[in-house]
Amino acid sequence: MPGRQKGIAIMLARIAISALAAIYLLAPATAPADIVMPKNEQAMQDIVESKDLSKAEKLSKLQPYLAERPRSAWAVRWMAQVDPKKAETAALKFFRAKDTSRENKLELGRYLRAKVKTAGFRDEYGKFLVDAVLNGGEKEFMAKRVQDTISAVSEYVSIAGTLSSKDFPKIKDKRVIPILIRCLDAPDNVYGEQRGCDPSHKPDESTKRNTQRQEIPVALAKLGATEAVQSLNKIVRSDRDYWDRFNSAYALGVLAEKKVAREAEKFLRANAAKNNNRLLLFGLGKGLIAKGDDHGVTFMSLKYAHDYGPDDLYVIWQLQERLTLTRGLKSPRMEAFYRETMAHPLFRKLLLFDPAVVTMPGQRVMQVTPDRKSTVEVTTPEGILQYIRPKLVAAYKDILAGITMNGFKGLAGEISAIAAKTQDKGIREMSQAAVKALGEL
Repeated sequence: MPGRQKGIAIMLARIAISALAAIYLLAPATAPADIVMPKNEQAMQDIVESKDLSKAEKLSKLQPYLAERPRSAWAVRWMAQVDPKKAETAALKFFRAKDTSRENKLELGRYLRAKVKTAGFRDEYGKFLVDAVLNGGEKEFMAKRVQDTISAVSEYVSIAGTLSSKDFPKIKDKRVIPILIRCLDAPDNVYGEQRGCDPSHKPDESTKRNTQRQEIPVALAKLGATEAVQSLNKIVRSDRDYWDRFNSAYALGVLAEKKVAREAEKFLRANAAKNNNRLLLFGLGKGLIAKGDDHGVTFMSLKYAHDYGPDDLYVIWQLQERLTLTRGLKSPRMEAFYRETMAHPLFRKLLLFDPAVVTMPGQRVMQVTPDRKSTVEVTTPEGILQYIRPKLVAAYKDILAGITMNGFKGLAGEISAIAAKTQDKGIREMSQAAVKALGEL
């Protein structure tokens, strides 16, 4: 590798590690309050950047850091800057060694599962992980732990989560269900020596949440664990962390019988103004739709979305998930959802594509330059519209496709009004085509 390219590669690795941008080294739930940095990061960096050591010598000196606890995978990342193939080989060998600690195996397994192309490793790691949950996983997870400390249970449920759910069917094992149900009552995490963005917290102080516990309900839903309904129902009605409750509401939607799900809905509706219960109705709706109950469409309404104030852009982020969940769904209930969405004040303003009525976001919006070498701040309403247009058009295309598929002719007038008023040619033509299609049904 030429010197300049190599220097850039090392710089990028340093940025990724120092900024913790390497997602596979993080728990996937929410931004961690505490990240344990490897004690010897500077030493590993010095080895990689040394001009006096050969590749073989660098790899030899980095090898011992694989046994560092926690976060042995940091060593693999530095080794990969020297020789990616040999780094992978060394990591696989260390993972398979009988005397490698459980914690190191979990760390390396997480990294290797995401990075290596070695045939069968994901299956190998999956079997190891299920065995680790069944043998010591509960005791490990139920202990008081610094946030983001790795465990077998946290790794298992993270694979059930949205980041890597495609791998979950291979490790579905109903033997873990009783353990996961008990782990729903794991204690909140505590802060360690490094305390995230707020240094006012003290080591061993409660974080008031457990980001890894948050994904257990999702795993239980995907395992079909109907025996967890009572515990999930209790969490939904509790004062626990928001994501504990949201994901439990989702799991209830998937797992609970109709009567139990409707009772949970009744509770959340009656207490909608308290404890984010209004937002939990969306979680319940997601679960109902996943189960095939179109009653969940009711909660796709933006009435059950986070309210980020008057900024026009937030509505797109909220709509994207809802439209993905309902894509291809044939149900009379969808007509009200589409009608309400097209009439939503923020979404309608964007569809009209009129810079004169667009509200600038409260936070800075940065856009990648055409040459993809830097970013620039978007500072004008015209710029905001161009920035959001691809997602806006994609969302509107989904809406029109759903309307046409369901044959909702009653919405033709609403679509025609958008076509008549929008300043965007593409949105106008899409609208006109949809109205024509509805007329031909």
